[in-house]
Amino acid sequence: MKTNVIAYLRVSTSEQSKSGLGIEAQLSQIKQFCDSNDLVITTTFKETGSGSSLVGRPLMQDAIKLSKKTKQPIVVAKGDRAFRKESDRLNVKESGVTIINIQLGLNPDEMIEGIHGVFAEHERKVISARTKSALQAKRIIDKAKGIEWWGKNTQQIAQSNGRLTQKNNADAFAEKRKSMIEAFKNKGLSMNAIAKELNNNEVKTARGGTWTAQQVSNIMKRVA
Repeated sequence: MKTNVIAYLRVSTSEQSKSGLGIEAQLSQIKQFCDSNDLVITTTFKETGSGSSLVGRPLMQDAIKLSKKTKQPIVVAKGDRAFRKESDRLNVKESGVTIINIQLGLNPDEMIEGIHGVFAEHERKVISARTKSALQAKRIIDKAKGIEWWGKNTQQIAQSNGRLTQKNNADAFAEKRKSMIEAFKNKGLSMNAIAKELNNNEVKTARGGTWTAQQVSNIMKRVA
């Protein structure tokens, strides 16, 4: 028997041009998951915004209202597409709305789900703190060079900010997967074999795709 669901997709303004984070990529992942689990998408909400709470996500609020009315679960490609705060996730869950995070599957253990949410929130805070600290240091250095952070330098600074955020995100993801990859490596597996094991265990890459030997190698180099 098939179950009707609501799909919710979100990108921040800065993510719109990044491969693997776009709306279409999320929709493709959700459709594949639904097709494999007898789920039928009846409504799709597509939102752009970087609000840290539900107040700044009006379409998410609409999805929640529809879910309460129709009793349909909301499906998301990643937990942070729906919530930035674990407290928001818990409040919505307690209100009777079911959120299906395709990274965790249909019926995840409550403890695993909670740990995943808390870790994701902590990871975002760490990345944010690193970015702010690095930007502050860069601002001090630029000021000493006579470079002011306004006017014609605004675009350059924004680009620098974006690259720094990407690097911090990549570093955080590499640390997250380090122990698992090293465990496979210690068993004597090749890069290709490690990639196959990760894919067999449904572990996604940073962009939500499947692993290749090169990607495994890149992670190992980053955490070396």
